[in-house]
Amino acid sequence: TWVGFAGQLVPHKGAVALVRAAAHACSRVPELRVVLAGAGPERHVRAIRAAVEASGVAARFTLLPPQPTGLGVVAAADIVCVPTLTPDPLPRTVLEAMAAGRPVVAFPTGGIPEMVAPGATGLLVPVGDEAALAAALVDLAGDPGRCAAWGEDARRACRERFSLAGP
Repeated sequence: TWVGFAGQLVPHKGAVALVRAAAHACSRVPELRVVLAGAGPERHVRAIRAAVEASGVAARFTLLPPQPTGLGVVAAADIVCVPTLTPDPLPRTVLEAMAAGRPVVAFPTGGIPEMVAPGATGLLVPVGDEAALAAALVDLAGDPGRCAAWGEDARRACRERFSLAGP
């Protein structure tokens, strides 16, 4: 099971929180892997790398160089994680995940609660709660059928609610 993160590698986007949460999830889901892609200040990229190295499961993480878009990461992931710590009115990664038929696990900041329907298109956990984030990743990774069904519901919801062409 692949968890994908595509976004700016800056502190408020929560990549370090994802690394720490995923490290805990890896102890319960042996096949869990995480891919992160994005650009950011070298200082923060080093902090993410340090968190990966400290995780004890560094081989389960892949840090990609900046990508022209996050679409490839989102399409390759089974679950897309959006651990944004501060309000973001309409995170593009959530829309890209939904359009690609991927469930989203996220912190409910900004417009995310209006986009992700908990228990239907993904899971929302309390902001900054790494234990809850890990539990959500374990929960979805352990149920590929539900992951696929929620992904299809996400694709349908994206088409119905966020498409310029309409339903």
